[in-house]
Formats: sequence, C-alpha cells, structure tokens
Amino acid sequence: MVDAASAQQLVDELRQVMIGVIEAVEAGGDPGVPGHILHAGLIDVMTLPQFERLMEMLVGAGFLEKRGEVYFVGRRSIKPLRSSVLRSANSA
Repeated sequence: MVDAASAQQLVDELRQVMIGVIEAVEAGGDPGVPGHILHAGLIDVMTLPQFERLMEMLVGAGFLEKRGEVYFVGRRSIKPLRSSVLRSANSA
C-alpha cells in the first residue's frame, strides 16, 4: 500500500512528465511531433500502453491535439499544471 506522501510524490512526478510532454510538443512548432518521437523520450519510464493512455488524457483534457499520429499544442494552457507543481514543491 502506498502512503499519502508517496502517492503525492507520484502525482507530482506525473504532472512533471505531462508538462514535459506538452513542452516538447510546443517546441515542435507547426509541424507537430510524431507520437513515436515522444514515446522514444519516455521509453525508459513507461510502457507503450502507459504512454498511449497519457497521451489520450492530454488530448482529452485539451492540452494537446492529435491528427493521425502527430501531436500539436491544444487549446488549453498548461499554466495551471505548472502552478500546481510549484505549489506542491513549495509545500514539501
């Protein structure tokens, strides 16, 4: 069983991964970033099904858009995600 502190650490780490993925897509600009390129950067920390689920969540939440196998910046700002990571780090 995971204690509350460990669970919060996992949530914070997931937020940081989410921010990193969104920032990578932002850096890709107008051509977007193919999913296999993004997964290659995370292959040591998550399986393909985990990656696919993460990307589904980011698209569903509006942070990213997907056209074919290419990801683009979505309509939703990542500022709230960044703020929550900062708040959590400051409270630790």
